[in-house]
Amino acid sequence: MSAITTSAESQTIPSHTTPTTAYAWGPKGVYERNYYTQLLVNWSDVIRKWPEGSEQITLFEAATRAYEQTRDKDISILAEELTDSPDEILTWYCNRITRHYDGKQPIAKMFGNRPPARNKEEIYLEALGGYDFVVNGTMIILQERNGRSRYENLCVNANEVDAAIQYLTSLSV
Repeated sequence: MSAITTSAESQTIPSHTTPTTAYAWGPKGVYERNYYTQLLVNWSDVIRKWPEGSEQITLFEAATRAYEQTRDKDISILAEELTDSPDEILTWYCNRITRHYDGKQPIAKMFGNRPPARNKEEIYLEALGGYDFVVNGTMIILQERNGRSRYENLCVNANEVDAAIQYLTSLSV
């Protein structure tokens, strides 16, 4: 990825667009004290380098969007017929978006943390068969059926939700 500096102060520092080694920045390598400000980069280069850099949204928001945008489609009619409450409709969409169906991979990857940890990590639901989604206010948690363990702060990539909504809209029941 190439970057150029645009600030007046940085014009005295030699620019590097693609250093071949860490020492191209100076004799101390990555520990060189020179710094760059006001960098210009090509956004498509950034996205190509970090494809997982999509905005993350809560699973509650993702399920709500999916329901709203598939209303009056076959898939929402099925969700409403198989559930008894608004919370169950949301958990139905959570399952449909994040679990394996018909031998296919989940439509979206899910991330969250398992208390007491605070770091988010990808959650692989295939290994968590004894867990269910539970709506708790405006949050959705993934709770073990015996209540001993849970995952919280659940989120998905927004671009995967958009793709999931298009896919769910196209399904006929």
